[in-house]
Amino acid sequence: MIGKEFNVRFFLTAFAILPALFVAACASPTGELRKNLRAYGMNSSEAKCVSRELADDLRQSEIKSINRILDAGRSDGTTRPSQILVAVGSLDDPRIFRSVTIANAGCLLLN
Repeated sequence: MIGKEFNVRFFLTAFAILPALFVAACASPTGELRKNLRAYGMNSSEAKCVSRELADDLRQSEIKSINRILDAGRSDGTTRPSQILVAVGSLDDPRIFRSVTIANAGCLLLN
């Protein structure tokens, strides 16, 4: 009886935690980056690809910097895909600019 009770409790706990994990994934810098890229006009598969590539290549702090600059551009109304590189270039960080350029090019070719 105790084993069955444990399994039910475990299932209920897992069921309650699962939605929180999905929300946390969306709130991550990578999830926010994907949202920002979509706001600049990338389609869903391109944005997912670019954000995944950048998550593999850059630190979380660098992705947060990209998000900040893309958010600022959205408030200015400059939300065309071509503006992504212009915005990232204004960070004046060659490593970030190189990573974003390579990720964009690779993902646009693949999708």
